Amino acid sequence: MNKKLHPEDVLAVLIFAAMLLITFLNVLSRYIFHLGISFSEEVVTHFAVLLSGLGAAQAVRNESHYDIPLLNGVVAPKISYAFKLVSAFLMMVFSIYMTYAGVAMVLQQHKLGKVTTMMRIPEWIWGLAIPVGCAFMSVYAVIVFIRTIKTREEFIAKKENERKKKQEEDTK
Repeated sequence: MNKKLHPEDVLAVLIFAAMLLITFLNVLSRYIFHLGISFSEEVVTHFAVLLSGLGAAQAVRNESHYDIPLLNGVVAPKISYAFKLVSAFLMMVFSIYMTYAGVAMVLQQHKLGKVTTMMRIPEWIWGLAIPVGCAFMSVYAVIVFIRTIKTREEFIAKKENERKKKQEEDTK
């Protein structure tokens, strides 16, 4: 299998490994020393938010968000393509807006100067998880939208072939 390794995939693996290690060490510390690692829940929670954003970006990249199987075979291939194009466009607009809103949120957090409870780290640093994840989503949403436009004829031909095969199977 020759799959391209994307930077957010590497980042996700490193974050997940860190989450696993911190949680494991916290459990071990509780059982051996009867003392928990005070910052572990804070770090793992914030890492989970970042991991969610990276997972959403991966779903956009793989076009896992884009499909309404309920309509497969029911609507004409051109209408199916129109749904796919509108869906890709809306995902692109949503991702770009969420990146913008995430940056605005981080700037507001920076302005307020609040810090986290246990580690006393500025909240805006952890808040970066939102615009970073959404920025990855935006990049892939733009790529998917352009790819959808470029592969219009292939998509329609594929759907027409699938429709013909289904009709042939139904007549047998």
